[in-house]
Amino acid sequence: DFGSTTALVVDVVAQREGRPTTAKPVALMARNGYQPPRCVSCGADASWVYVLSDSDGYESNLFVCEAHCAEHKDEADYPPMPLFNSPRTGVCAYDGPAEPPY
Repeated sequence: DFGSTTALVVDVVAQREGRPTTAKPVALMARNGYQPPRCVSCGADASWVYVLSDSDGYESNLFVCEAHCAEHKDEADYPPMPLFNSPRTGVCAYDGPAEPPY
């Protein structure tokens, strides 16, 4: 986790009992619903995130669309990262989902 934690809220909507679905030890059985955050400049669906750090070391995210990505580059401490359907998006050192096999 590179030292950065992620808080999750999980709602169980159904359960499944049975044998494993694959020979691999981990199989994707659920997916989080994705609602893209809104661009801070225009309110459109964001496609990029800038990670911002304050003087105390706390991080926050600045979500922007493609059209407004370049105008916020001087506000950020790191280059923009693309958004993924993951609760780890915008967390330090996360660069996208793992590729199977896990």
